[in-house]
Amino acid sequence: MNIEAMSLMELAPFAAGLVFTGLVAGVLAGLLGVGSGIVIVPVLYHVFTLLGI
Repeated sequence: MNIEAMSLMELAPFAAGLVFTGLVAGVLAGLLGVGSGIVIVPVLYHVFTLLGI
């Protein structure tokens, strides 16, 4: 996937997924006392790999 060639409608699901992941990471960090990076770093790695960044 080339991010420059994607329209806003194609990027919207990725953005929504990142927002949801951020919310889940925040809740887990608050409940379990772990850093949210445990959740967010692997997700960002896979999303950016999928987008070709």
